[in-house]
Amino acid sequence: MPCKFQILAENYAYKTQHAEWGFSVFIDFNGTQLLFDTGQSGDCVLKNAKFLNVPLENIEAIILSHGHYDHTGGLNKILKAIGNKKIFAHQEIFTKRFSLENGKKINSNPFLKYKKLFLSNNYPFVFCNDLIKIKEDLYLIGNVPLTNCVEKISDHFIMSIVNKITPDTFSDELHLVMDLPQGLFILTGCAHRGLINIATHIKNTFNKNIFGIMGGTHLYEASQDQINHVANFIKRENIQFFSPSHCTGIEKIFTLKNIFPDKVFPAFGGSTFTLDT
Repeated sequence: MPCKFQILAENYAYKTQHAEWGFSVFIDFNGTQLLFDTGQSGDCVLKNAKFLNVPLENIEAIILSHGHYDHTGGLNKILKAIGNKKIFAHQEIFTKRFSLENGKKINSNPFLKYKKLFLSNNYPFVFCNDLIKIKEDLYLIGNVPLTNCVEKISDHFIMSIVNKITPDTFSDELHLVMDLPQGLFILTGCAHRGLINIATHIKNTFNKNIFGIMGGTHLYEASQDQINHVANFIKRENIQFFSPSHCTGIEKIFTLKNIFPDKVFPAFGGSTFTLDT
């Protein structure tokens, strides 16, 4: 049975009518249907799902890659439309997080305001910190170590812990891992902790080669050195399917497409991909 991905929220509308700064993917993995992230508004996901005939009401769970507004902002509206679903998230998703813009703190984690609502309504949260198995050959992994000196978290992201402001470590990031016959397939939301850090940690954890990667990679402000670092990693690891999206940035997406014309497949709104399982 093939594994199917359909992009429901992304910065650009390719085969859909709606786009927004955000990310959301519908997944059908061996009959297990999931929604990975919810976009910024909820409207984009719901309208594009209807346009693409995606049965959101049939999903078993929603996975939240991290707490930022462009990945969790649509959750409440989607749940109201399709009913309560199991929600996978990292325990740290409720941490107060901000971005600095012109010296001002801008709340980047509005998901925090839903904490009491979700917990008081007994929404079925499943918290994942390190590694959990969702179904056979389907996993969530977090707590990725920072192991290289090229990938750095931008200093305009900060968080508040016990009213103390510190650099944001994105401790709340989760990544979906599929164990396919071809190798590991990784789905990321933004990859704030570094695409190579994430992929290396997953490869070492499962002791298997990586076949493919899809999702946001946070390369839109990356230097040429970092792009070269990613390109060398793709070559070295012989990654066969790379589908960048969202915060990769349109210029960086096509820079990588030019380097790997037969391996890079941009994941824009409405894109549909199928892989053998």
